[in-house]
Amino acid sequence: MNDIIRRALVGDREAQEECTKQGIVLPCPFCGGEAELKQLSGRWAVCCKTHCVGTKIYGNKNKALTAWNTRQAPPREEADHEAD
Repeated sequence: MNDIIRRALVGDREAQEECTKQGIVLPCPFCGGEAELKQLSGRWAVCCKTHCVGTKIYGNKNKALTAWNTRQAPPREEADHEAD
């Protein structure tokens, strides 16, 4: 996992925005599994590949990716553990 993704996962807004600009889909915030950007009849959503969660459907892929990649920092204890 590269540095920008690590920073995004611990709530760094600039890193989250950079991931979105680069088309990086962050892992699922619930299960940590892989997620994918999907086109659905000309509209877009991001979904966890294990189907535990997804975004609503957007008319633009950047909005779907922004919704998925923008997340709060985990509780401090989890953030400390993620950095290990």
